[in-house]
Amino acid sequence: MNTEPPVLDRRMEPQISIAVLEHMEARLTAHHTTILKTLDVHTEEEMERYNQILSLIAQSNTDHNERYKSLLISVDNHMAKTSQIYSSLCEAFPIDKKGNPDFRGHAMAHEAWIESAAATKELMEYIKKAIIVSMLLAFGSWMGLLVWQGFLHGPR
Repeated sequence: MNTEPPVLDRRMEPQISIAVLEHMEARLTAHHTTILKTLDVHTEEEMERYNQILSLIAQSNTDHNERYKSLLISVDNHMAKTSQIYSSLCEAFPIDKKGNPDFRGHAMAHEAWIESAAATKELMEYIKKAIIVSMLLAFGSWMGLLVWQGFLHGPR
């Protein structure tokens, strides 16, 4: 296989090579310059977009941080109010041996009071019934006594 260049004058070869190289260098430089300008434009545009995105993210983070802080403040206020209400409610309960509010003991006391109230209600109903029966018996006896006395006196 022939690796020699096509028929050229060997004396002109260095000059042609230099001219070709210079021409190729000029074209590559122009092409390279165009590519760099394009890249610079794209890079500047992309950097501008990137910076815009970063500023939007920073603004969003700031907004989220402000919302998060206000939410935390709101939760803290709610917890403080809840703690205050819990403390005031705990004062109504008896204290157990450990020094804590005795919720179960309080509930059991209410259950005992409810049972006592039910027993008292039953007793009061029984007493009312007994009094009414006694009054009716007394009234009936008195009427019977009056009738008996009238019978003993005879007709008038």
